[in-house]
Amino acid sequence: MKRFSVLLSAVLMTGFFLAACGNLVTPAPTAAPATTVMPTPTLAEPTAVASPTTRAEPSATPTATPLAGTALSFDRLSLVIPTGVAMGGSGTLVPEAKGESVAPWDVAPEHIQLTLDGYALEGKMVQPQIYVYPAQAYAQLQERGAAAQSIERLQAVLAQSSMVNIKELPSVPFFSAVQALAAQVKVIPFQHGRGVRMVTQYTGGRAIINNQELVYDFEGLTDDGQYYVIVILPVTAPGLPKDGQPGGMVPPDGVQVPDYNDLNANWMGYYGDVRQMLQGFEQNAYSPNLDQLDALIGSLMVAASD
Repeated sequence: MKRFSVLLSAVLMTGFFLAACGNLVTPAPTAAPATTVMPTPTLAEPTAVASPTTRAEPSATPTATPLAGTALSFDRLSLVIPTGVAMGGSGTLVPEAKGESVAPWDVAPEHIQLTLDGYALEGKMVQPQIYVYPAQAYAQLQERGAAAQSIERLQAVLAQSSMVNIKELPSVPFFSAVQALAAQVKVIPFQHGRGVRMVTQYTGGRAIINNQELVYDFEGLTDDGQYYVIVILPVTAPGLPKDGQPGGMVPPDGVQVPDYNDLNANWMGYYGDVRQMLQGFEQNAYSPNLDQLDALIGSLMVAASD
């Protein structure tokens, strides 16, 4: 369940992103990564057939990051899951997918997919997963697609020395949907790499920002440029309704949802107001705590190819 249905044109993608994300963020130092009414997005079935799932084993070598939690390794990926975030993980090597029978957003080289087990939040729209792709092969297979564009945007973000324009953030290539907003944007390092994280919700049209679909989205590159890392983790925040159903209860301290029946409703203003609300929260207001998720990212290490 990792792909959203095709719901949106490139024009709407640009409009959503520019309206909801128009600000700047300062990256961390390197020393330490049309208006058509649409339903709430649903997850499409994957077309690639994965190899049998293998349990991720505890890492034999302690992580370089002093972090309390569960150390795991699978294939060339190793990490530490902070205590309270999840209990473990299981990894899969997903085979290459390409050809006329494969949806454009599913085209990808062989890659690692690691699912966190016993995650702090259950039953959310997106599963807590970590992906590691060979960056050059992914960009070449999707030369005119989302992967090449996202990697290019990510490279541009990481090349900035002072300010990063979040209108040019990368997005998850295998979600054929767009970010309705981006809050809590931060450039953070991991072991031998850097990337950018944000709190966001992917949508295919007018949608209520809610705690069923809100995610912590991290995308990064190893320092040698070999690997593209994507981490998608469900999060919840105060002030948001529990799901995206129209007419649902919005907490008293939340942002009023526009009227779906009003064709002139200001959805762009709504996304901007929600982004501002999310931006104002402390890291520990989110569940899981964003500091813990950042610590997980900081522990990530992808071994270089031979």
